[in-house]
Amino acid sequence: MADSLSRALEAAKNQSIISGMKITSNCPSATHSQFADDTLLLSLASVIEARAIMDNLSLYQSASQQTVNFNKSSISFINTPPRSQRKIADIFGCIIVDLPASYLGIPLFQGRQSKNLWNPVIERYQKKLAAWKGALLSQASKLQLVKATLQNLPTYFMSLLKIPSSVREVVEKIQRKFLWSGTEDKKRIHLVAWKEVCKPTTHGGLGLRKMNGALLAKLAWEVAKGDSCWAHLLRAKYLANNKDLLTSIPIRGSAIWNSISSSIPIIRAGTKWRFGNGRLIDF
Repeated sequence: MADSLSRALEAAKNQSIISGMKITSNCPSATHSQFADDTLLLSLASVIEARAIMDNLSLYQSASQQTVNFNKSSISFINTPPRSQRKIADIFGCIIVDLPASYLGIPLFQGRQSKNLWNPVIERYQKKLAAWKGALLSQASKLQLVKATLQNLPTYFMSLLKIPSSVREVVEKIQRKFLWSGTEDKKRIHLVAWKEVCKPTTHGGLGLRKMNGALLAKLAWEVAKGDSCWAHLLRAKYLANNKDLLTSIPIRGSAIWNSISSSIPIIRAGTKWRFGNGRLIDF
């Protein structure tokens, strides 16, 4: 039944009943995004559009015999007067959540990313360490915990955003202290430099990986060659005139785009040129 809601919203957009959100003039507007039983709605902040969306939700509820839980729903605004925010929120009967906020565990924010966005990751690190504190662990056991748990905690965030250097230093400091001391409180001599620890085992290291660049490179490759909706939107906004991400100099943009484009050197280092028709090359 979620597909029927998706089709209804697209039909309303095609009939100019709702406009959705447009990130640039040369790409289509987006009205919604769905994941499992969760739906993110995108719209202009107007009472007319809010009522049109509410009409579609009411039709969906009647047809599917399913109820939208507005008590668990929220609405966020960008550059909207407080009075208009209250009017629109009253139509849906849900609370207003100011940005920065969180959606499916991913931070939603406007403008540049703040290191405060990473506070939940650092807090999760500290909770994990508190649970392990006092445990009699061998060096090998601590290494496995760092690899299997501590290194994976920020993966969700790092798959979208480049970790700020100040946050990376805090995270690596926590990993170092746990590996050599077993706790944040005790101070012990670090027997091997951290850059040596992070080297592959074939090069004499312990195989700890720095995943941020690899995760962002995966997104960069999707932008360059993928066919997903979000990749089309980013290409339309940042790669005008059919420029190729891997051969052009990326422009500055949103925090997520800047994070993705920062990983392009990783892809370029692992690719080779192949002769073609020259269509994507500027001389």
